[in-house]
Parts: sequence; structure tokens; C-alpha cells
Amino acid sequence: MLTRYFDSDKKPINSIAIVSILLLNMGSVSVQAHQDWSKKADFQFLNGSYANSDKRDAISGFGGFLNFDYLDRGGYTLGINANKVEFLSTSASDIDQYAFYLGGKLNYFTNATAKFFGRFTLRLDTHYISNNDDTGGTDGVKVLAPQLAFSSYTSGNYYDIGFAYSDYEKLSVTQLTPSYAFPLRQGAEWVQLRANMILAAAKDDQVTKLDKTSGFSVELKAMHIFAPGMFLKGAASI
Repeated sequence: MLTRYFDSDKKPINSIAIVSILLLNMGSVSVQAHQDWSKKADFQFLNGSYANSDKRDAISGFGGFLNFDYLDRGGYTLGINANKVEFLSTSASDIDQYAFYLGGKLNYFTNATAKFFGRFTLRLDTHYISNNDDTGGTDGVKVLAPQLAFSSYTSGNYYDIGFAYSDYEKLSVTQLTPSYAFPLRQGAEWVQLRANMILAAAKDDQVTKLDKTSGFSVELKAMHIFAPGMFLKGAASI
């Protein structure tokens, strides 16, 4: 999957920097705690530059996540991320951004005689983002995002519906995201369909004018899982 990153002026971040971002992802370190609880730590680093931008020069950052899981029943995650955006002009102040994350999940397994045989997962993600942007429009952002998911042990299909509410200084954004996925060829392929419905509302219509207050998109993702022993291992997705 190829991803391009853009700044506020729609200028792409240097592609060489993108490669360095991916290579510097350190993955995870797992530690078994007692017999019931397991812990995992993920670390990430970011170092990039903006191509053909007349305002921004470079971006750097680091972050980490701590995951605590209790058997297969649930768990919670703590995370923090810090980024710095540097500008070309000395008259513009660099932006320091800090993001904090707290999330939890609960799994419920039904028995084989139930109408819906499988696993239900209820999760809740919360985010808080602060920065020293001169406009103040993206400082003190709070996000609340619950999700309900079901994995069928009978058909192998997956369903979820997610909701997210984001609170900004001058506006609020509500997003509804249902998903459906199913396997093909005994699980060798995996197809996912996702819809995104977004509504934005200004807190004060007399002060903030929004060019667009709603949005809708559909995502289609296909994945192929390579069989053990093949030259290529893992999975490829588009």
C-alpha cells in the first residue's frame, strides 16, 4: 500500500523521508507477566522533510504504546506521541504537538449453540491532542471513539460499527464508520468494505463559516495471504 503525506498547502512530504519513517518503526517487544496478563511495548520514530513547500521545512517525532492484555478477555492501551514541525521562515514559530491515547477493549465469546456463534468485541478509544499552533484551532482536541465488532466463527465474516466524536475549539466533528469483511478461498484472500459518514458543525455560526459540513466515502480493501513455504511470506493488500 502506497501512502503520500501532505502538509496544509497540499505539498507532499519527501518520498525519501517516508521510507525512513517506515524503516525506523521498531515494532514491538512483548513480555509475559505472570500467567494471565501479557504486556507489549511498541515504539515509533518519525523523521521527514517537505518537498516543494514554501512554508514548512521538516517534521520529526517519536512515540510509544503500552498494551496490557488479560488472556483473551480484553485489555487496555496507553500511548503518547510527540511531533515537531519546523518552518522555513524564522518569522513563523515551529509547532510542537503532543498526543495522548487511552483505550480499552472487552471480548465476549458465545457458545456453538448461540444464534451468533463467535466473538463480540466492545472497545473504547480516547485521544487528547495539544499543540502551540498560533491559530489555536487544533489545540486541546478531544476525541471519543467507541466501536462494536463481531467475528463469526461459522462464516468467517467480520462486522463492526464505529462512532467517533471530535471536539475542537471552534467546531465538532461526528463520524460513523460501519465495516464488513469476508474471506475467500479458505481464507487465502480477505476483502473488506468500509463506509465513512462525517458531519461537521461550527460551535458559533456567526464566527466560524464551514465550506463543507458533511462527507461520505467508501473504502474497498483486498488482502492476499501467502501460504507457508512460499518465496514471499506474510500478506499483501491493496
